Amino acid sequence: MVSVVIPVHNAEKFIYDAMMSVVSQRYEDWEMLLVNDHSEDGSVQIIEDFIEQRRERKAVQEVRIMDAAGDRRGAANARNTGIDAARGKYIAFLDADDLWEPEKLSEQMEFQEKIGAEFTFTGYEFADETGISVDKIVNVPFRMDYRAALKNTTIFTSTVVFDAEKLGKELMARDELGVMPGGKCILQLRGVRPFLSDKYDYTQHPMYKYTADYDKKYTFDIEKYLHRRMKLKAEDQYDVIEA
Repeated sequence: MVSVVIPVHNAEKFIYDAMMSVVSQRYEDWEMLLVNDHSEDGSVQIIEDFIEQRRERKAVQEVRIMDAAGDRRGAANARNTGIDAARGKYIAFLDADDLWEPEKLSEQMEFQEKIGAEFTFTGYEFADETGISVDKIVNVPFRMDYRAALKNTTIFTSTVVFDAEKLGKELMARDELGVMPGGKCILQLRGVRPFLSDKYDYTQHPMYKYTADYDKKYTFDIEKYLHRRMKLKAEDQYDVIEA
């Protein structure tokens, strides 16, 4: 099952269409989790009415609404709340003002399960607030390695599906980050849960011998630098400005 997580903050103009784009998926094994991030408009009422209508029709797929944990801390925190509540093996993100094409999940899940990927993403198209295309399409690159992924902004939140069983759902606390081994770092690709990765071994860099770690004589002394810069020379010219 795919758990579709939608963070919602003052999205009354868009949320119904976003929910309908999930309901219209040809892939039918999904649940929808709408995380209210302290909305002050009619978003919650629209969602609750939508859920009630599906309940009356005895729709198969479950749609749930919940509040984001804590104070308003943005879409990322709301997504984390949804991830914690998700029951699916796979988790997909959809922003409240975005739409999916009907075949989005079916084609993506077929591809992801075929290659056994931890996560996948798709291309996307820009549209105006009425959903009309503005003829700007971002295509998925044919190939992307680790370094390219760090520089590339192709990965868009609303296109990502990740395997929660392979990547995990655990959140990492600040204290855990503070004691993390020096050879590790947190890597975050846009739209994907942060994950632990090996750091680049900069001792292998050709310029490593010019670093303070290699030789203390290259240590930068800010006090000496400022002292040297603040000495006046006879040939120096300065403007005097009255404050």
